[in-house]
Amino acid sequence: MKLCAANLVDNLYRDNFHIETPKSPPEAKITGKPIFEFGDLVINNSDGKSNAKVRTGQLLQATVDIKNSGATGIEEVRFYIDGTIAGRQKFPVVHGNERQISFSFRFAEAGRRRVSIGESREKIIGCDGEPIAFICDSITVSSRVIPAGNELVISARVENLRAKAQKNTIHCFIDGEPTASQLLQFDGAKIQKIQFHLKPGIGLHKIRIGNSPETEVTIYPWEKIDISESVFDKYCAVRAAPCELDYDQQSNTFFLKTAGTDFFHGEDSYGAIFFAQAIQGNFVAKVKLKNFGDRTHEWFRAGLFARNDITQSFESEAGSLGSVLMFVTPGRAGMNWDEHGDGCMHKAGSQNHPQLEKYPMWIKLERHGNSFSGYVSYDGENWTVSRHTQDILGLAKAIHLGLAAGGPNQQEYSAIFENLEVFIEKPDWRKQN
Repeated sequence: MKLCAANLVDNLYRDNFHIETPKSPPEAKITGKPIFEFGDLVINNSDGKSNAKVRTGQLLQATVDIKNSGATGIEEVRFYIDGTIAGRQKFPVVHGNERQISFSFRFAEAGRRRVSIGESREKIIGCDGEPIAFICDSITVSSRVIPAGNELVISARVENLRAKAQKNTIHCFIDGEPTASQLLQFDGAKIQKIQFHLKPGIGLHKIRIGNSPETEVTIYPWEKIDISESVFDKYCAVRAAPCELDYDQQSNTFFLKTAGTDFFHGEDSYGAIFFAQAIQGNFVAKVKLKNFGDRTHEWFRAGLFARNDITQSFESEAGSLGSVLMFVTPGRAGMNWDEHGDGCMHKAGSQNHPQLEKYPMWIKLERHGNSFSGYVSYDGENWTVSRHTQDILGLAKAIHLGLAAGGPNQQEYSAIFENLEVFIEKPDWRKQN
C-alpha cells in the first residue's frame, strides 16, 4: 500500500513541514526531544528595516535564530508582548542546525513595551502615536494573479480594540488610493470579517484594507486558444491500462475510458488527452463534464489536469513534478496536488456533491504564478466548489495541460467532456507596461 507519508489510520497528513535543506543531516535514529537555543532578537518594520521610531498601528516583525542542540523534532515556540503570549508556532529544526522564526505584530497604544520570542532576551520598544480603535489584518485575496475582467475578492479581519460599541468606515486601497469603502458597526462582536469585490485594471497593484499590510496582485491580459487548431497528445499510465482515449476537435468533445488502481498519492493511474505544446505562464481552463458511463465507481476521478510532464506518472520511479488535478467523481468534487514537490499527489481536498447531481457539471482550473485554484459548477454559472493550492515546488514555467481520468479498483470506467476553453496570459505584456 502506497500512503506516501500519510497516517495509516485515517490517511491524513499532520504536522508536515517543508524546510530548507539542513546543513547537518538528521540522525539515523531519533531519540529524545529538541533543545532550542535562542539567539538575539531583531525587530524590523514590514520593509525589513530596523526603525528607531515605532508608531501605533505600524506593522512590525520580530525575528530570532533558533539552534537545536537536541534531537530532530518539532516544538512550539511562543511570542510574548509584555510577558503575555501574543502568538505561537510549531517549529521544526533538524539536530545540529539553526533556523529563523518570525512573528508579525503591532501596538495599538503608545508606551514602552517588552517583546520576546521563547527564551530570547527581551527587547524594550518605545512606541509613539495616538491610540488606534481598529486593526485590520489577515488580508487575503481570491488570487494573486488573475486575468483581466475577472472579479478580485479582497478580505480582511477587522478587530475592535475598544471595549464598547462603535462604528467606522473601512476603506480598500489600491496603489495607495481609496477605491471602495464599507461601514462596519461593532455591537457585541469584537472581530468581524470584511470583503470587497473589485475588478482592477491590467498591471501590478498593491492592495490593502484599512491599516492592514499591503499585498500584491497582478492582473494580466489574455488570449483564447483555438481548440480546433490545437494539437493534442495521449498518454496512458501502466496501471491505468487499458485506456481508450479519443477526441473530436471540431465538435470539441473528448472521450476517456481508463482502468487504474488510484489517481492519488503515488498511484498515478490515469489516462490523459493533453495539449502537445506546453502552456506557458498563467491560464484559465474550463470544461463541461457531459456524463460518466453507467455504474461508474464513486471514486473514479475525472477532470482538468496540469503537470510539468503528463507522460511521467509515478510508476516505478518518482513522477513528474508540478502536478495538480481538479476533478469530479459521481459522488464528490475536489482537488489533488503535489504539496511537497516530490512527484506524488499526496495532498487532497474534496467534498460530497450537495445531492445526487444530474450531469453535466463544469470544472475550472486556474494557474496564478506557482499556485492553482480549482472550481466546480453545477449550472455552468455559479462556481460553488473551490479549492486552492499553495505554491507548488518544482513547477515549471511551461507545463502540460489536459483532461485526465483514473479509476480506483482496476475496473474500466468512462467520462465524456465537451466545450473545453483555455485562456492564456499574453506573452511579453509586462515589458510593454
